[in-house]
Amino acid sequence: MPTYEYNCKKCRKSFNLVMSMSAHDRAAKAIRTSAAGVRRGKGAAKGPAKRPAKGAAKAVSCPACGCADVAQQLGTFYAKTSKKS
Repeated sequence: MPTYEYNCKKCRKSFNLVMSMSAHDRAAKAIRTSAAGVRRGKGAAKGPAKRPAKGAAKAVSCPACGCADVAQQLGTFYAKTSKKS
């Protein structure tokens, strides 16, 4: 399973999460959705923000402080194959 690296914007700590690619995609969508909701202001759509769909993933949060304001970092990786090159 892939390992994803994040940095907390509040406490500035870095942390790694191991999750499937589909779980990461759902978490990334939740992060984008919550960031868009925070930026709502003058000229934004009227009415209450949409609730997440039932079963939708929550945004990734910092294990140190619990803040959900995180940014994904670029990390190194290696590919393990069964063929010798």
